[in-house]
Amino acid sequence: MKQIIFIFALFIYFGSHTQEVKEVIKIDIDEACKGCIRKRTYIDEIFTNNITVIRGVFYKVNLSFAYHENFMFDRKGSMIYFHFDQDIFKDYETKNIFLNIDGTEHKLNELCDFIKSETINGLAEIVYIYSLGYVIDSKLANSLKDPKIIKLELLNSISKKRKSWELSTSEVAELVKTYNCFEKYYLPIEKRHQEERSIVNKEYEKTLKSYNTDFRNSKWFDSKETVKKSNPEIINIDNSDALGYKVQLNNDDFSAFYYFNKDRLYQGVYLLEEEYVNENNFYSKYLELKNVLISKYGEPKK
Repeated sequence: MKQIIFIFALFIYFGSHTQEVKEVIKIDIDEACKGCIRKRTYIDEIFTNNITVIRGVFYKVNLSFAYHENFMFDRKGSMIYFHFDQDIFKDYETKNIFLNIDGTEHKLNELCDFIKSETINGLAEIVYIYSLGYVIDSKLANSLKDPKIIKLELLNSISKKRKSWELSTSEVAELVKTYNCFEKYYLPIEKRHQEERSIVNKEYEKTLKSYNTDFRNSKWFDSKETVKKSNPEIINIDNSDALGYKVQLNNDDFSAFYYFNKDRLYQGVYLLEEEYVNENNFYSKYLELKNVLISKYGEPKK
């Protein structure tokens, strides 16, 4: 017996901002922030110079901040980066990073950027640096502005015991200065992006509402709760950005999936799993279901 999975998707394409070739620009840094912000950067991106927060015999960790363009639905924005040498990356878990700032623990476990790069050590050997980027939320941002005590804590990969490194007074002062300078230079860019996103979101909402089609009993841009109320079938998948139902279409069993972005319905998918002895039945079933969908939703745009 052979098995085939048919996927029919109904969704709205929305515009995205891409930059295939990044343009390097030079920015002017004021006297107070010299040495903190890189003078040469990319358009709409800000990077700080590295701060060494662990300088051991075997282990070395640098920390920096970066702002990546946060356009439309991209999760990136102001980010904190940890740059681990290959030894500490191997010996300690990095899926959970703990920053203890003035007694308050900040657990960083949502990795948004990962870069593996090569460098040459003092023995002319090639070694690797692992850079992990995490979004700076408002709680962490407030804690970084004027802390007194900062500890970086990691779990040992084998023992699972937590190892803590406390930053020296001079390292804390350097980190505070760097973060405040970073905030000073990225906030104007973020403000402009917020204004741009507001305009784009309004256009996006207007476009979705202009479509005269829907997906089953729901309309594009419906909230997740509205979709739940308008669909009587039993939910078998329910997470932050998707709902799944067991349904029937043209006397066949399907899964119907609803996908949400910022709690707004933007995509619908029918999934069919079917087994046939005769392979020709795969194509016949496809044509049959395609005609059913066209009769309901009209000819596809793409």
